[in-house]
Amino acid sequence: MRILVVTDDGKLAGSLKHGLIDNGYEVGVASEGWVGEAAALERNHDLIILDLMLPEGEGLARCESLRRQSVTTPILLLACSDTLEDCIMGLHAGADDYLIKPFNIDALQGAIRVLQGRNGHPYSVCLKARDVELDPLTRRVRRGEQELDLTPREFSLLEYLMRHQGSILSRTVLRDRVWNHDFDTGTNVIDVYINYLRRKIDDGTDYPLIQTVRGIGYVFRERHAF
Repeated sequence: MRILVVTDDGKLAGSLKHGLIDNGYEVGVASEGWVGEAAALERNHDLIILDLMLPEGEGLARCESLRRQSVTTPILLLACSDTLEDCIMGLHAGADDYLIKPFNIDALQGAIRVLQGRNGHPYSVCLKARDVELDPLTRRVRRGEQELDLTPREFSLLEYLMRHQGSILSRTVLRDRVWNHDFDTGTNVIDVYINYLRRKIDDGTDYPLIQTVRGIGYVFRERHAF
């Protein structure tokens, strides 16, 4: 899931970026309203987190502008408790919800899940393969009757593999889509996390779902290849 954060508050931007990336999201940050608007128009995002406290009311203006240009991406407004009137105006301008500062990452994740479900987002649909079930909203994974305890990064990796069942995914693709470029490309971190996942998903089963394609990468396959 790709999220765009638009705020001129450097501390807030850094906190949001690291918190969201740690929970498996791909995050872009814009420190000015016009940059954020341009990014929203140039590239598809699954959510825009927009700070209403941008200078000179620009947060509200950018929200209105995006909706006038037919950008349908869900918009979550960030505001202070003394700007509730602006939040209401933002909702009338086309925003989907708002969150009052200060908030923690759990509150933010809850708001994101609500927006995913409310907008019928394809990323809110449960993924199933054989006896594995992954729920993007609750971020829970089961294989058979057993609920699996995955870290945020393991969850994101499994989700990406399951969304691309049958496709051979190179390490470069996994790096770009799951790790958001935020690690040393010279390390074997992808292979390490694949092994972590295999232990939790495939150990003790008759058929491994996560398979290696030698010299290329990995594939999540629920049926034997012929």
